[in-house]
Amino acid sequence: MILACALLSAGARLLVSADDQMAWRTLVWAVRGLGDRRLTRLLTAGEATFIANLRRVAESDAACRRAVDAGDAVIEQLGRQEEVEPGAIVDILVDRLGCGPVDRTGVDAVRGETAAAPPREWLQQVFGVSEPTQAKPDEVPDAIPVYTIFGAKGLQAPVVLLVNAIEQSFAGRGALEDGIRRAYVGVTRARDHLLISAPLYLRGSSLEHTVGTRAGGLAQIVVEAADHAGIDVETIRPADL
Repeated sequence: MILACALLSAGARLLVSADDQMAWRTLVWAVRGLGDRRLTRLLTAGEATFIANLRRVAESDAACRRAVDAGDAVIEQLGRQEEVEPGAIVDILVDRLGCGPVDRTGVDAVRGETAAAPPREWLQQVFGVSEPTQAKPDEVPDAIPVYTIFGAKGLQAPVVLLVNAIEQSFAGRGALEDGIRRAYVGVTRARDHLLISAPLYLRGSSLEHTVGTRAGGLAQIVVEAADHAGIDVETIRPADL
């Protein structure tokens, strides 16, 4: 069910924007047997975007080529239609990716009584049925709690993962001083281990549209805040994994 909804979302994204990097990443995720080595190649192929890396690696790699062929097929066959049937999107992707058969219960829930609709409407439907439910940490002791930096203020945990640590996440719409304070709060939530991640690519992603920049990479203010807090920083790049 999860796979079918993910494929529907990826296909609808590509019909809205052929450069949507999240969509292409989802197609790569759905390819069976891709493996860590191929994923590392996709992140270190040297092109300007993930999509360009994918197309370059696909020239000599059959598994990656399946993801490219699947995305291109959706765009070519359905791209000119104002309304599409969600099953048609999933059918194309399952066939080209070789990941079938898949449980389509989620797609049926998204579709409801509607036979066809614009791709943007399918995205909204997928987001609606995928809306996460909130639970208190003491109710689900084995779950991983997720907080904003403001929500985590005053809390600590043995291991903390600080994600999307790009400049705009801290000071994109405010003063640099405020960004430094937010970064300091973020890096000091961990008691033992702090892991910080930032996307290599933003171009064509939903995050690019949200923060208004194509630039990725780890924010320097996070490194400076960690240094000020006495936290040793070790950089690990995809090629080192």
